[in-house]
Amino acid sequence: MRVLAMLFLASTLSAAASTAVAPLQCDLMATCKSFKSCKGLHEPPPRQFVVSFVTTAGVINMTVETEWAPPLALRVWQLARLGYWSGAPFYRVDSSPSPGFVIQFGYKGEPAGLDSCWDEHQTTNVSWKPLAPGNVRGSCSFSMGAVASLPGNPNCTSTQYCAQGLSTNIFFNLNNNTRLDAPGFAPFGHLDDASLAVAESLYPGYGECSDLCNPGSKDPFCCGTGADCKGVSMEQLLDEGAKYIHSDFPLLDSVKALKIFDTSASSE
Repeated sequence: MRVLAMLFLASTLSAAASTAVAPLQCDLMATCKSFKSCKGLHEPPPRQFVVSFVTTAGVINMTVETEWAPPLALRVWQLARLGYWSGAPFYRVDSSPSPGFVIQFGYKGEPAGLDSCWDEHQTTNVSWKPLAPGNVRGSCSFSMGAVASLPGNPNCTSTQYCAQGLSTNIFFNLNNNTRLDAPGFAPFGHLDDASLAVAESLYPGYGECSDLCNPGSKDPFCCGTGADCKGVSMEQLLDEGAKYIHSDFPLLDSVKALKIFDTSASSE
């Protein structure tokens, strides 16, 4: 596909090539409880759009190619227009030691119960599978839970586990992680080179999430294992929200604001 050849081209946000997209003025908790309550939520996304994250480390422009994975692009479109990621910390920064693995974020942390609500209303990924080139460096995918491999799942060729269900968490691939293709992690977009450089400058000092650093783990991104792990606990982040991050992980970078641009015209 022609759009796949654009993977590492810089995203252009010039006035002539892009159109700013208005955010949805909807309450996040009310929308979670009833998607019908938010007028405009189900408007289809353009063929290509950019979510521009203004972070504490700089601007990260994430270009979404709707043709790559339409159901996933729709979820990104919805979350971006809702402003869901504003304030979200980059709680998983597996960039040091080099080569890196992924950077993950998506839990907003407030108000209480918001992230849990969205986690309970996940979007299925059974209708789409990864397209070539897959989870290469610079591509973006949704984080998902792992379930036992099931025969007949068209989006999972792994014999170890299958990725299933997505809510608000996404990750940037810092390396060639095409091993994530087989379980079903379908990329929906990519970062330009400048944005990837900003992503790699995000604070990495806390390392891998503690939930993933079991005693005896040899994961190079774990700063300690078991009870001694210094990383963020995703479970605790869900339970305690932003106050947990502010008190225990004050150095983490976060999303300060975001804007959306329709760049379909520039990609024609």
